[in-house]
Amino acid sequence: MIIVIVNHIVKSGMMDQALRRINSNGELMSEIPGYIFRYLIRSNENPAKLTTFTAWEQEEDFNRWLTFKRTLNEMDDTGMYESSKRELFTVLKGEV
Repeated sequence: MIIVIVNHIVKSGMMDQALRRINSNGELMSEIPGYIFRYLIRSNENPAKLTTFTAWEQEEDFNRWLTFKRTLNEMDDTGMYESSKRELFTVLKGEV
């Protein structure tokens, strides 16, 4: 399993639009084989910072999502974020 963490710093006045986009992405992701779960959180220290944690069975599943996302013209995020950084992690151990 892999976890994809994306940190978004949302531009002033764009939070509603960013939340709509992120939530829409989550709905679309759930249709991709290999998707496991997704969490959206907001920083208590910086309310402009939104972070998503998404789990996938394999990195190839996540790459399938990225390929699909590139086909959607309306998914251009460039105007909403001051920055957006994505990082992938391999799960070594999980506990509930």
